[in-house]
Amino acid sequence: SVARALATAEKRFILISSVLFCAVFILVSGIDSSAEPRRRAAQWIGFWGFFTFNAAIYSYIGQLFMCSVRGQGTAQILASIFIGINNFFSGLIVRPQQMTGLWKFTYWINPGHYVYEGLCMVVFSRAKNRFVDVATGSDYYDELCVGA
Repeated sequence: SVARALATAEKRFILISSVLFCAVFILVSGIDSSAEPRRRAAQWIGFWGFFTFNAAIYSYIGQLFMCSVRGQGTAQILASIFIGINNFFSGLIVRPQQMTGLWKFTYWINPGHYVYEGLCMVVFSRAKNRFVDVATGSDYYDELCVGA
């Protein structure tokens, strides 16, 4: 039933909303606007792919909870817990360098980690402009693993 719900109801929503969001975001943000058209197209497709993947994960988990538990309220609470855990352990709230032991494991199994890393790599990997100047040997430099 989860696959049927995703195929019939969610697929169009995910595709349309991700295209609209990515088109507006890339055009408004002007990220790497000096790049050649071929590079911008690859950047847009990559950004759209990772954003669509993220929307599909959230949609799948939401449908899974709706089919697994009784009551919409319980499913919404479980989905909220999943989103919180996803944001917390994906590196958005706590940096991966500060996670140790079991918490490091949660970082690597979390789908949000891969989505957010992919979004950043697509946008910033070949940017000609440096957005932040980091002093060599500073704490921030070491946390970024720039020298590694």
